[in-house]
Amino acid sequence: MAMSLCLTNLLAHRRLLCRADGAEIVNVTSSLLVSVGDTAVLDCHVRANPLTVTDHLITWSRPGYDWSRAVVDTPAVDRSQLTLAAVRRRDAGAFRCRAFNGVGNESSAVAQLVVKCESSLTLHHRRHRRQLELSTQ
Repeated sequence: MAMSLCLTNLLAHRRLLCRADGAEIVNVTSSLLVSVGDTAVLDCHVRANPLTVTDHLITWSRPGYDWSRAVVDTPAVDRSQLTLAAVRRRDAGAFRCRAFNGVGNESSAVAQLVVKCESSLTLHHRRHRRQLELSTQ
């Protein structure tokens, strides 16, 4: 009887270990503020069991975006980083991190990139000030 109970517990425990769960995003860069010319790194971290059944557990998307300057890195199976070097004003916006491991439904979250830039009025004042400085030398 004790052997049967032990075997039942072992089978129940093994079932828990073998349970498959859909991918779930547990952390994403919700908002990142960078200046024009900076490098932006957006991060997405998922939990899934199994960690991957598909070729790409984590993907990034943004309709109409020019991905030619974007680099996607996977430092770990459950983590993805989207890097944009020399950020421009038009890079500002929402990037969607999607996770799917072939079980259940896809999970997604938005990472917002905010690009701060100087106004044209500020740039005009700086140019005017430089011209004044040069003319007084």
